[in-house]
Amino acid sequence: MRNMRRNILEIPPNLPTLTAIQLLLPQLLRSERFARQGALILSDFARNHRKSALSTGRAGPGPLRPGDRLPDLRVTSETGSGRLHDLLSYQRWSLLVTGDGSGTSELRKLTDRYVMPVALFTIRTEPPGHRTRPEGTLLLVRPDGHIGLSARATDDRALTTYLDRWFVRKT
Repeated sequence: MRNMRRNILEIPPNLPTLTAIQLLLPQLLRSERFARQGALILSDFARNHRKSALSTGRAGPGPLRPGDRLPDLRVTSETGSGRLHDLLSYQRWSLLVTGDGSGTSELRKLTDRYVMPVALFTIRTEPPGHRTRPEGTLLLVRPDGHIGLSARATDDRALTTYLDRWFVRKT
């Protein structure tokens, strides 16, 4: 927001630029594509943290990669049907496992070893044919809603390595 304010409010455009803005902006605002792109830019939802040290794992199939903001899809979990972002919290990390939930008890034991709270959810996207990740994937989602780790649900080593690097173990 600070950069946007500086770019828009503190650096006045010259006369030709101002004239072009006055002529073109009303036309552009009628365009749905322009409005959608503008909203993405202003909201920072298009921004990713793929190059961050906190983003680990293989991209794999599908559009999501470690460092991307998790989209707010309709999902079914142990808590029922609802929005994916309703499962997330700024107070903790969230471990999302796609599929039938087999092996989640081991994952819960693993995450319970660390001081930072991690909530574990087994999810299925709705409708079932719409998937951002294949079945049997785990996503460790940071409190800010970005994916920190993406791995196979059975890859305990990847999860342990990530947690050991960034979290403190309970004594």
